Amino acid sequence: MLVITSFFVASLLVCASPGVALVPGAAFSPPGDWQLRLAESRKEFEVFQLSFSSLIQTPYPRNNTVRADYYVLRSPGPRPAVVVLHAYKEEHSNLERKLCRMLVHRGINCLLLMLPYHFSRTPPGVRSGELFVTGDLEHTVESLRQAAADAVLAVSWLRQRREVDAERIGLVGVSLGAIVCHLVMGIDRRISAGVALLGGGDLGEILWDGIATIGVKQKLLALGISKEQASRKLAVVDPLTYAEENRPRRVLMINAARDTVVPTSCALKLWNALGRPPIVWLNTNHFGFAFAADRVFRVCAEYLASCFEGGLRSAKNPEVNVLPVKLGAVFGLGRTMNYALAAELAPLMRRSLNRSWVYAGAMLTGTGAYATLGITPSGDFDFGAALRLSGGPRKLTGYAMFTFVF
Repeated sequence: MLVITSFFVASLLVCASPGVALVPGAAFSPPGDWQLRLAESRKEFEVFQLSFSSLIQTPYPRNNTVRADYYVLRSPGPRPAVVVLHAYKEEHSNLERKLCRMLVHRGINCLLLMLPYHFSRTPPGVRSGELFVTGDLEHTVESLRQAAADAVLAVSWLRQRREVDAERIGLVGVSLGAIVCHLVMGIDRRISAGVALLGGGDLGEILWDGIATIGVKQKLLALGISKEQASRKLAVVDPLTYAEENRPRRVLMINAARDTVVPTSCALKLWNALGRPPIVWLNTNHFGFAFAADRVFRVCAEYLASCFEGGLRSAKNPEVNVLPVKLGAVFGLGRTMNYALAAELAPLMRRSLNRSWVYAGAMLTGTGAYATLGITPSGDFDFGAALRLSGGPRKLTGYAMFTFVF
C-alpha cells in the first residue's frame, strides 16, 4: 500500500496537465543500475564518476547512459548537495567545474550532470549538444524531458547517500542548464534551493529570437512553422508552465541585461511568473558572464550556503559588476569607419536592469588607443567623446559606435 501511495504522489508531482507526464514517476526513486568510480583524490574532497541509465531512452545508445562527476567532501556528513547543470553545446565544463570546487570548499557536495547529447553522451559524427535542439520540435521536447528526468533521478540518487542531507539538496544551472533548473524546480518539491544563471521562460521566444538558435529557426520557417506554433509545442517543457509550483522555493536568478541568447524579456517573464524572486542583473550579454565567473559563482555559493544554513537573505540583492566588452564599427575617429574593441571601465549613471547609461571607458581602433566618455541610448549603439592616447596628437573627438556586447 505504501509503494502504491508513493507512486501516486510522484505521479501528481510530474503532471504538466491532465494526462501529460513530464518525467516518469520512477525518476523519484534511486536508479538501480548506478556505478561509481574514483577519478580524482584531493586533500579535502574526492571526485567520482557516476553513471546510470536514463529513464527516457533514445535511438542513440551513447545518449542513453547518464554521466556525472561527483565532488564529495572527505569530512563526515551528512552535508547539503547540489546538482550542477552546464550550458548549451559546451565541449568542456571548466567553468562549472570551478563552481563545483568553490561549492565543495563551502561544505556542499556537488554532482556535475552531463545533459543529453553533450560530452560523452554525444552520438558519433556530431558536436557536443548539436542534437539537443533541432528543427524537429518533438525531438527538442524529448531532449528537455530527458534532461529533466535525468536531473530528478540524480536528486533521487543523492537523497539515498549517507554523506548527503536529503532535506538540503539544490540545483544550479547555467544557460540551457538554468532553463532545465527552472523546469525541474517546478516539478520536484524535494529541491530546497536553486540558482539559475542566464535562464528564462517562453521557449518559443528564446528559440525564435535568440542568436544561438538562428539555424533551428530557419529550419522551422522552411517547414512552415510559426513562432506561435513553436511556443505551443514547447509549452509542455517550458519553465513558465511550472512557475506556480516553483514559487514557494528559494531561487536566485542571475541574468544578463543585454542578453541576445536568452532574451532579457524571457528572463523578465519568468521572474514575474515566479513571484519576483531575488535577481542579479549583469551589465553584459550572455557571453560576458565568463569575464566575472569567479564573482558570480561566489554569489551562487553564498546564496546556497545561506539557504542550507537556514539564514535569511538580505532584502538588498547582491551586486556583481561586470565590465562590458564591445566589438563594433566606430565613426568619427580618423577614417570614415574603423573597427573597434571597447570596454566600459566605470559606470557613471545607470538605467534599468543595472545597465550603463553613461560610462567611462577605453577603446582600441586601427588609428590608436582612446579614453572615452560614452552614452548608451540603446543596446547596440553608443556615442560620446574620445581622447586619443596613442597613434597621433592627443585631442578630444566625438564618435558614434554600433556595437556587439559580449
